[in-house]
Amino acid sequence: MKSNSSSTNPQASDCNARWSSSLIFILATAGAAIGLGNVWKFPYMIGSYGGGAFLLVYMISIFLVGIPMMMAETLLGKMGRADPVSTMKKLSKQYSQSRFWIIPAATGLICLLFILSYYSMAAGWVMAYAVKTTSGSFVGQTPQIIGNSFSSFLEQTSTLIMWHTIFIVLTVAVISFGVKKGLERAVRFIMPLLLLILIILLY
Repeated sequence: MKSNSSSTNPQASDCNARWSSSLIFILATAGAAIGLGNVWKFPYMIGSYGGGAFLLVYMISIFLVGIPMMMAETLLGKMGRADPVSTMKKLSKQYSQSRFWIIPAATGLICLLFILSYYSMAAGWVMAYAVKTTSGSFVGQTPQIIGNSFSSFLEQTSTLIMWHTIFIVLTVAVISFGVKKGLERAVRFIMPLLLLILIILLY
C-alpha cells in the first residue's frame, strides 16, 4: 500500500528541503554575506589600506576567488542536498573518487564552528543593545558615557552568557523548522529589516 506521507517518500522530503524560489535563496545567501560591517568597516579598510588600490585588489579577489568558490559550493549543495560531509561522501562514492574529500568538508564545518563562537557572542551584544536602544537608555547620553557603559557591559559575564544563550536558542529554533518553515520565514523578516536599518543609517 502506497503512502503520500513525506516521511515515507524521500522525494517529497527532499522537495520540502528546497528553497521555494530563487529570490529567497539569493536573499538568504546575501544575508549570510552582508552585515553592518560592510557599512562601517569596509570604507574604513579602504581608507586605511590604499583607497582605490585596495578596492581594485578586493574586486579582483572577488572575481578570481570569491565567485568561483560560491559557484562551487552552490553546485555541490545542489548535487548533494545534505550537510557538507554527507554531500562529499555521496558524491565521492557516486563518481568513484577518493573518500578523503570529506576532509576539506569536515575542516570547513570546524571553521564554521569557530566563526559561530565569535558571531553568536557579537549577536548577543546586538540583541542586548537593541533592547537598550528601544528602551531609551542612551537618550541624552554622551558618546563617552555610552562607550564606558559598553566596557562595563563586557564585564558582566552572566549577562553576556544570557544574551548569547538567547541567540543560540533562537537560531536552533529556526533551523529545527527546516528550510521552508524555518529559514525562509526568518529570511523574509530579517532581510527587509536589514534594508530598513541601512536606510536609517543613511539618514
